[in-house]
Amino acid sequence: MFIYLIINAFIVFANDSDILEGDQNFWSWQKWNTVFFWGIGLAAHGFSVFGRDLFFGKNWEERKIQELMEKEKREKWE
Repeated sequence: MFIYLIINAFIVFANDSDILEGDQNFWSWQKWNTVFFWGIGLAAHGFSVFGRDLFFGKNWEERKIQELMEKEKREKWE
């Protein structure tokens, strides 16, 4: 997170020298669109790497395997 903030500060200040001169239009879309889209891309990548375990983690997998094994045993003996 800290790296994201540092790099974004660099991007914003490097792309527009008017910021240092006290530009009144600091929050314009043109200055922040790179930061916004990079944030979306970074969040999507983070979710693709770490998000799988949020919903279908190792505990879910183990429970599902046990459930299927129990179901198979019941069907076999019926």
